[in-house]
Amino acid sequence: MSPDDRHEMDQLDELAAELIEAGEIARAASARGETPDPVFAARLRAQLLGGLSQARPAPKAAVLLADAPPAATLVPPGRPLRVPESLAYRRGLHGVAAASSSGDGRQVAGPEEGKRWRARQVQPISATRPGALPAVEPTDLGALPAGHVATLRPSVHWRMPTRIVPARWVVAGLAATIAIASFLYGSTLLFPVRPEATADVAVATTLIRAGVSSPLAQGAQLLEGDEIQVGAGGQATLAMSGSFVRMAPGSEVRLDSLDAKHIVVDQLVGRAYYRASAATAGDYTVATGSVSWVASGTAFDLDRQPTAAGGQEVRGLALLDGLNLQGPQLATSLNQGQSATVELAAGGSPQGEPVVAQISAAVLADSWLVENAHLDALAGLALGELAVDVGPTESPSMMPWPTVGPVTRPTAAPTSEPTRKPTRKPTPKPTPSGPASLGKLTIVNNGDGTYTFSWPEYSGDGFTYYKLVYGNWGTTPNYPTSPFWACNDSRDENSWTGPVDVGNYAVRVQAVDESKGIVIRAQTGIVHFKATAPAATDPPTQDLGALGFSDNGDGTYTFSWAAYTGGFSFDAYKLVYVAGDGSPSYLDGDCYVAFGTGAASGSLDHLTSGDWSVRVQAIGSFAGHTVVFGQSDVYHLTVPAPSPSS
Repeated sequence: MSPDDRHEMDQLDELAAELIEAGEIARAASARGETPDPVFAARLRAQLLGGLSQARPAPKAAVLLADAPPAATLVPPGRPLRVPESLAYRRGLHGVAAASSSGDGRQVAGPEEGKRWRARQVQPISATRPGALPAVEPTDLGALPAGHVATLRPSVHWRMPTRIVPARWVVAGLAATIAIASFLYGSTLLFPVRPEATADVAVATTLIRAGVSSPLAQGAQLLEGDEIQVGAGGQATLAMSGSFVRMAPGSEVRLDSLDAKHIVVDQLVGRAYYRASAATAGDYTVATGSVSWVASGTAFDLDRQPTAAGGQEVRGLALLDGLNLQGPQLATSLNQGQSATVELAAGGSPQGEPVVAQISAAVLADSWLVENAHLDALAGLALGELAVDVGPTESPSMMPWPTVGPVTRPTAAPTSEPTRKPTRKPTPKPTPSGPASLGKLTIVNNGDGTYTFSWPEYSGDGFTYYKLVYGNWGTTPNYPTSPFWACNDSRDENSWTGPVDVGNYAVRVQAVDESKGIVIRAQTGIVHFKATAPAATDPPTQDLGALGFSDNGDGTYTFSWAAYTGGFSFDAYKLVYVAGDGSPSYLDGDCYVAFGTGAASGSLDHLTSGDWSVRVQAIGSFAGHTVVFGQSDVYHLTVPAPSPSS
């Protein structure tokens, strides 16, 4: 130990001694201050004990001022009360003079350079009698009455040591603290970093990251930009900052943003069930094309499927709390228990207004929703609209024991009454709050100005017929305020074919019940339908009959035909021919000789020997393209080889 350390320890010892001494003096003064006057105590004792035959020992004498030397000044002891002798011994080791005793029993403290103790006359603690304490020096000792007990009134002053802990210890402690804090801060020992998104369930699922496909493993960390594809028969659950999404087989999503305050998932195709955590401060957005479904503390289901017209249909179900729908010129809010159906064009843009309706009991009975409801119930989550599928069964009430009155003689054991089975309350059927979904409406262009509309049959009761209602695109057609095309009167037929004027329509089918007023029992989603003019058909080709033939004998041949009388204007007759046995046509690029529209015959003079096929065609233009208005039968001509003499 260095001299500095010993010096500092000595100062600490002295401070401890001062505190001990101050405490002893304070306790003694307090105890002595409650002692009664000796004269009063003696009189009271004599009166109380005067009748006793056995003498009691007298109380211990108190310390009187008369017992103290008249010139003595009472001061606190030079050493603290009950301070170990090791303190004085320790100071002696440091070259400090120990206290010496005078001849009269008093101690005189030796000089201690740099200490808090000054040399002074003290009265040793051993000089006092049992129960007596040194008295404080009065202003005038002669003014006090004889026999008065003087009590000590100490004065305690706090002193803060200039140095208690060595400076180098402080430096070493700070360095160690900084080192430990740096280690803990730079490691995950106390604060492990949890990935923002993980694959909690991954069965037959593929991860596409930076264009590279790989199987998605359970527990894998997910990053922004990742695409997750669930194969047929597979399933996946993705956890993101307290929220999660369960993906159905055949679904595909892309994680566009994993910020805890702004999660964005792009649902590319298929069906998914979403659970947005209410504890997350922010929003949870699912994009389907240019339409966004924004939630906060919500459970909802989205199903995105292609349509026969080349676009897509998205159906969203608000199962717990609300759901906001946003898009180009589109803003709709769904309350819990409502659904919205949105038609998307091939590019992902919305077509028309979304169809908002109440979620029917048939929709909630879907196996996908029932499965998710059971999983949420096991996790202790609020179910909202899904509670109808997993509602708890009420426990039967206990029957009270019968009260039996006292009897004077034994009686036969009473026949126990059989416990009645609790009456099970029938589960109330949910009141339909809106038209049910009838399914998809399919439209086929027949090419002749007529179209065929078909839809699934409505399996419910209480409807009269179907109505194929329509309106201009951008409106919401609804029976009976909207016009409708003639539909079948029978509820068994679920298709209609008829002519439709050229136009841009919003169309849907509604199952109408008119037994008690007009009630829409079910309906399809609104379909964007464009009726165009039928393609122009070419006029029929007139048959000009057999082609006449005449051999001129000089290597030329004349052909004659009947005139075209079909009523359309044409440009010319074309006498077309090909070698061999064929079907010559001007439209196929075969050889020809042209004649005017008034001609009835024409000649060919450059045919070589061999077999030829010849016919005449009336050629003209119709609707911007070349057509054959009339043609004759094919004439097969054999041109002989020239004789050697010629």
